[in-house]
Amino acid sequence: KRAKEMLAQKRPRIMALQEMRLGHKTKGSGAMAIAQAKARGWILEMGRPMVMMKIARKTGQKWKRNETRTLKQGGVAIMARKEIGLIRMGRLSGPARMLYESRRWARAAIPYNLSRRRDGLLHVASLYCPAGSGAEARSRREWLLELSIQDGNEKKGQPFLICADGNVDPDKSQAIREAIESGEWFDLGRTFAGQEGPSPTFNADENWDRCDWEGATRPDFVLGNREAKVAVQEVETVKGLGTKGHLPIRVLLKLGNTKRQEKQIEVPRPYDWENVW
Repeated sequence: KRAKEMLAQKRPRIMALQEMRLGHKTKGSGAMAIAQAKARGWILEMGRPMVMMKIARKTGQKWKRNETRTLKQGGVAIMARKEIGLIRMGRLSGPARMLYESRRWARAAIPYNLSRRRDGLLHVASLYCPAGSGAEARSRREWLLELSIQDGNEKKGQPFLICADGNVDPDKSQAIREAIESGEWFDLGRTFAGQEGPSPTFNADENWDRCDWEGATRPDFVLGNREAKVAVQEVETVKGLGTKGHLPIRVLLKLGNTKRQEKQIEVPRPYDWENVW
C-alpha cells in the first residue's frame, strides 16, 4: 500500500524496498511479483528469498504445530522503470556474496547518460537489518552494515547508494561512523538536512504526527559514497502519505553532476630521426 501511494504521488524512477514478505513457496511469490511489476512497466530485482518458517499456535495449555507457513519480516528488492533499464546482480563474490546469502540484501545497477563520450552506472543497494536490542542482533546489524560499505567501496569511482531499514540510528552505528569519518561515505539524510537536523522515520504510535521526535526514531536512512553525494540535489522524508510506521525517503539525483571519467587524448610527438643510430 505504501509503495502504491508513493508511486502515485512522487512518481519515483527507482525504488529500494524492504520487508516485502516474499518467499519462493508463497502464492505471492517472487516470480509473481516480478511478473506483476513487469506488467506495470517496472523491472524488479529481488534478493535471495526468505526462508519459510512453520509456526506453532497455542490452543489451551498446549502448543500445536500449524501447517500454515509464514514469513518473518524481510525480503528486499530494487525496482526501476523499464525505460531507464536495470542491470541485475549477476555472479557475486566477496562481501556481495555474503550479503546475498543473508537474504536481507539486494543490489542493482542503473546505466545513465550513455553517449560516445561517457557512460556511467548508478549502484543502488537495499538492506534490511535485523531488529532487537540483544547482543546477537546488534552484532549482526553491524556485520551487515560493514559488508554493505565494503561492497560499495569495491565500486570506487561510481555513485553508490545504500538504502537501509537498519533498525538502528545511523549515529549509533560504529560501522557507519567509521565510514563517515573516512570521508568516503555520507549519511545523506543528515548531510542535506540543514540546521533543523534529519527527520525521524518511524514511530509505533498510530497517532504520530510524522514530525515530533517523542517516541520516534530514525532507523531508515540512505548512505551515499562521495560520487553519489555530488549528484544529490535533495533528500526528503516523505510525510504526506497518511501511512503508519516507517516513512519513505526520497533522494533526488542529477547524474550529470557526477565526476567525469573521460579519456585524455595525447597528441603524438614527431619522431627524432636525427638521434637514431
